[in-house]
Amino acid sequence: MPEREFELYLSVLSRMLRLNEQQKNAISDELRDHMEERFEELVRSGMNRDDAIRQALDEFGDAAGLAVDFTNVSRKRIRRIVMRSTAVIASLAAVCAFFLTDVAPEQPGLPGTGQLVAQNSKASGDSSTADFGDDSRSIDKIPAASILKSIDFVVAGEVVTPPFLNEPTGGEFFETPLEEVFEYLATLHNISILLDTMALDTAAIETGMPVSISVSPIPSADNAKSSDANAKNAVETENKNAEVTLQQSLDWITRQYGLEWYVEDEIIHVTSRSVEEEREISRSYFIRQFLVDGFTENSLIDTIQKMTGGQWMNIDGRGGALALVGDVLTIRQNWQTHREIELLLGTLLDHDNDSPVRYPAESLRLTQQIEQRIKEVDFDRAPLSDLVSFLSEVARIRIRVDEAALDEEGWDMDAPVSLKMQNQSLRTILRLALKPLDLQAIVHEGCLEITTASEADETLTTVAYDVRNLDDKAGQLRQLEVAIQSTNGGPWLDRDGYGGVLLMPGGGRMLVRQTDEGHREIRQLLAAQRRANSLGKTFDSAGAELTRSTEVIRSARRGPLEKRFYRVPSETADDLLTVLPASIEPETWIQAAAFEQSTNIERSVGTVAKVEVGQKVVKISNPSDDDDGNATKGSNTGSTTKSVSSSTELLVVPEAVLIIDQTPTIHEKIEKFLQKLDMDVKGVSLEDAKQHNSGGGMGGGGFF
Repeated sequence: MPEREFELYLSVLSRMLRLNEQQKNAISDELRDHMEERFEELVRSGMNRDDAIRQALDEFGDAAGLAVDFTNVSRKRIRRIVMRSTAVIASLAAVCAFFLTDVAPEQPGLPGTGQLVAQNSKASGDSSTADFGDDSRSIDKIPAASILKSIDFVVAGEVVTPPFLNEPTGGEFFETPLEEVFEYLATLHNISILLDTMALDTAAIETGMPVSISVSPIPSADNAKSSDANAKNAVETENKNAEVTLQQSLDWITRQYGLEWYVEDEIIHVTSRSVEEEREISRSYFIRQFLVDGFTENSLIDTIQKMTGGQWMNIDGRGGALALVGDVLTIRQNWQTHREIELLLGTLLDHDNDSPVRYPAESLRLTQQIEQRIKEVDFDRAPLSDLVSFLSEVARIRIRVDEAALDEEGWDMDAPVSLKMQNQSLRTILRLALKPLDLQAIVHEGCLEITTASEADETLTTVAYDVRNLDDKAGQLRQLEVAIQSTNGGPWLDRDGYGGVLLMPGGGRMLVRQTDEGHREIRQLLAAQRRANSLGKTFDSAGAELTRSTEVIRSARRGPLEKRFYRVPSETADDLLTVLPASIEPETWIQAAAFEQSTNIERSVGTVAKVEVGQKVVKISNPSDDDDGNATKGSNTGSTTKSVSSSTELLVVPEAVLIIDQTPTIHEKIEKFLQKLDMDVKGVSLEDAKQHNSGGGMGGGGFF
């Protein structure tokens, strides 16, 4: 028997296992039996001894071959797993996970192949931790939390990422060498950060390359000196919200410079993206609560694979794999994807509200703050950096710039920007200022980020929406799914072959992976749907729901609703969709934000929708002086006119029609409101619109 060759291989493999001796011996015995059986099969087939040993060892080192061999050797133990798995590849992955948890050949990024930029001082001075240099651990030195809960087995919904990643951090770096940035963070947090120099060299990334980034909190408002306790509490809350956590700073730095990071043995490893993607580990999740909440096994697996950014073997032909055995879902994936899975499962168990999976608190706060109004903006061909600094200071929002994406398309922060506006939302100001540069502002990784339009279209985030209030409506969830994918700009994977994904996995949750703009449109649609579903509902003093017919609701309105059409510039229409219901008797609109907290019957159900109708060309004449620099006089009127030399610009203005259902009284208020905005726009009834389209009433040209 080829014991010497096999024992040498198993000895090397055993030293790589981060398990106790009993577990190592059990795995070695199982694998030894398999290898010997495979060797005998090869010899019986006519292969000579040396070739048989070589082929058996080659198959043992290959993950796919190993999984197949395990299936053949361990029939009694494995067959139950195969029968209960959803796919063959998932079953094989589960077998590998059970027998080879955290077993992998040495890869770039492991200790010994990188540069330790800072060492945790607690490792030698704190009795609660241990020095693991020779991997011999004293049980009384291991933290109690590590004994009670292993990271390799997780109850879904628990947080297993190291707590120090959520510590607030800070720092201003300008042209600072990369290794010094990580050294500063390691010293600040008293942790160890290891740079994988081998992987960085392969990716042509220098450890000394200059880094410019701010991870300091936004300065607090200038009311901290107030004696008002409420004002002080508000400032403290604002300061806490403005903090940047260590994991945020790691995300921002590594993503901007083409790197990736992971945590192993409480050491942060910084490596290349390709190395992190290929460095797979196994973790088992206890998911019984999801099955109790109404998820099916297949829907949960489908959700994890489609709502995370990692690659999967049965979808992409490479990457991670998973298998469900009873109430335990075993997944083999890279560390960053496990991090996403942990966040996703935790979000699915939280039914309180709609919640982004990554940085939920920060992202939700920013979606509200970006709607705040800025009193005045007046920039004339000023550098983009000046506008960003001004808006960040006035709105008290961190605005980051994806400089790598801008550089790739030839833009920089000195690009000229011209914009003059008053009392508009921050979102509107950024959209109008950035659109000529083909840039966009998106909420991403817990901050407001300026990037290119192409990068924004490719940046997908996952949000879990609460749709429990729709579950009692037969077929309504399916109708909602169709409505979102047909009206949302997308693109969608099901419809376009690429782009976003929408799933209804159960448990009263709708999962959507889409762009930032796509999520904004979905929030608007859901707000309208939730309010519409609540019409006709009221509650008695005990909180019991009372129902009323549609006829009773209609009779309670202030008057009959009329449909009128308002033709306005397309960009203005986007703002008016929100501004009109918020400014003109909000309680009469179906889009009113306060509706979800209201339990009273609304007396009117006004609606507003936008339809793109094309564009119009506006001629703008620019007067110029004569050759002597003097303006000429008009012969009849005595007014100043332009001389022979003049110029005319053609301005293309995209237009849209707002379709508004409201009472005549509200329509009058809408027209007055538009006049205050210097918009000479009148609401047109359906009959008048037909006359306009046929050429009457407006001299031809049509209304639509």
